[in-house]
Amino acid sequence: MKPDIVKTSHSILSRFKLPFRPSTHYVKSPNQCLAPMDPDPLVTGLPLEMMRVSWNVAWYGGMDSLVNNLVTPDRKRDADLE
Repeated sequence: MKPDIVKTSHSILSRFKLPFRPSTHYVKSPNQCLAPMDPDPLVTGLPLEMMRVSWNVAWYGGMDSLVNNLVTPDRKRDADLE
């Protein structure tokens, strides 16, 4: 069996058309660490929506008051909340 003389990275092989088929290194290094998760998962998606609802329920003193405030457009709203 003939040993491989030329080894290239996978990015070079995918970027260029070479006239031969060299052996390639890994596409992703087995020593590469996983990227860290988002620094604060509470600021995106469902947790953010849950925090908004719970904040508004606490702000308006209960779910009934919150719903009444959202349904009744006659009530003057705080300028901070708009």
